[in-house]
Amino acid sequence: QLCLEGIRFALVDGVPLEIVPALAGTSSGSSPAQASSAKQKLGLGSSHSASCILQSGVVMLEGFLQWKLPRPINAKHAICRLPSGHWPPKRLTFFTRGGSDLEERRRVDIDQFGRIFCPEGAADGKVELSGIIFVRSAQEQTTQPAHLDWDELKLQYNRTVVNAGVNPFEGCELLQKFIKRCNWNEWNKINYNMCRGSGRTMILPLGEQAMVRGWSSCERNLDSRSWELRVFMEMKEELSDKYGINSFQTILHVSDQMFDELLLHCKINNDDRKMLSDKRKIEREKWTKARKGVMFFPQLDKLAQRIASEMFTHWDFGAQVKGLLQNNFSPPKTLDRLFPLHANSHQKRMIEENIPEHEMKQFEEIRQFFYLYETTGSNMTHCSLMGTQDLFTTTGKWHFPDAPEVQRQLFENIAWLFDRHLHHYISERQTPVF
Repeated sequence: QLCLEGIRFALVDGVPLEIVPALAGTSSGSSPAQASSAKQKLGLGSSHSASCILQSGVVMLEGFLQWKLPRPINAKHAICRLPSGHWPPKRLTFFTRGGSDLEERRRVDIDQFGRIFCPEGAADGKVELSGIIFVRSAQEQTTQPAHLDWDELKLQYNRTVVNAGVNPFEGCELLQKFIKRCNWNEWNKINYNMCRGSGRTMILPLGEQAMVRGWSSCERNLDSRSWELRVFMEMKEELSDKYGINSFQTILHVSDQMFDELLLHCKINNDDRKMLSDKRKIEREKWTKARKGVMFFPQLDKLAQRIASEMFTHWDFGAQVKGLLQNNFSPPKTLDRLFPLHANSHQKRMIEENIPEHEMKQFEEIRQFFYLYETTGSNMTHCSLMGTQDLFTTTGKWHFPDAPEVQRQLFENIAWLFDRHLHHYISERQTPVF
């Protein structure tokens, strides 16, 4: 017996995909020679290049895209773009061949603007597109995305930044002000020293109202392309070794005499010296107008002690260290107040419309079953295609054991919810066993 189901082929030639210039390391205004070089990096132009085929309103993709970059691309960055007229009517999700034996499938999304994404990442620098087929949109897309190269979809499979409740710092106003005053570099130093002293990563939920300044990708609050960062990196080694200065902002705060000494001993060109002097003058004028009063060391020392006291109390460091001694790394029960489950109006409406009052108890038991097996680590066995927006998980991941009773209960719960129009969108991860 020979099964022919799933075999598809086209009667017309395909067209190459529109490559995202940033992925190929070129700009949108690159010359033809540069564009050709970019195509070679992606595997285009060879016998195995990706192509897009349109026939009778049906779009079929063939081939793969492969690129070489120093580090994996951001999961929210577009990989390529389909030619105009080959776009789907709405965002579609497909699963294609993965990049290794442990990753049998890889999620590939195509949105209504023809952009192709890998929301779960493509660390090996290769995406297989063969097997993707859909009906193109009958109407031409008139709108444009907010940013052509970046995805607006929010899945949040990994909760790397822990958010606390809406009013997490009640009674801890000073601590809130201190956190909002810190930049990423300063806050990471606090985390590092706490971890070094305790032997574990301390849980420091920030909350939406107390996020630190700047960007995590640029810890010193300086744009990666700015001249300030370039000049500071040229001066950094000498400033750190001779004067103990490890941030650009400190240069702006030193006295005039010390500033002249820094310029004298650091090797930078005259243009950078002048720009740095002008920058310092402007910032000091702003600070003179905005400052309120003067603080001396005894006052700062007393203030630091108050902040540390609030920090120990608010995040219950005593209970966290006690858990460490018992080999228990879960958050203490005293921190539950900082992690409230936010009510989702859409989910609440779904429950009210599909679950009658007399079945609410069983529904809650089923939901607790899914919460029991959710995880935030890489040991997941299943993931939700809806990410953290799923009704039955806050992380988008589960770890269901292979025990027969657990598997049977999982299937029964999914079937029970399906009969009540509450559908699961779950993808099972491949393991060495399956």
